[in-house]
Amino acid sequence: MKDSDISTSRPPRWFVAVLSIMTLPILGYTLFWAYLKGHTVAGINDDMMQFLVYALPVYIIASQWLSYWIYNERKNIAWVLQAMLLITYALCVWLMHLAGAF
Repeated sequence: MKDSDISTSRPPRWFVAVLSIMTLPILGYTLFWAYLKGHTVAGINDDMMQFLVYALPVYIIASQWLSYWIYNERKNIAWVLQAMLLITYALCVWLMHLAGAF
């Protein structure tokens, strides 16, 4: 594989910057986990809440990794993954609101 093939297979730097910015909320995951661990939300049992809390960082990392690797061939899918991640962040804020954090 030539060096030119490697450079063309990577997404542009601005998209990598977008991915990095969209990954930053994972830094607040410990606060999210600590708060929802001790609180309940009406309509969501404890097992479902535990799954949601533990699956969040896995989802964030997986969506960012997939977006990075498919950007050159499937730009639309990469942007859809970013939109879904943004919606996930909004739902996390809503979930914390339901638990009484705000």
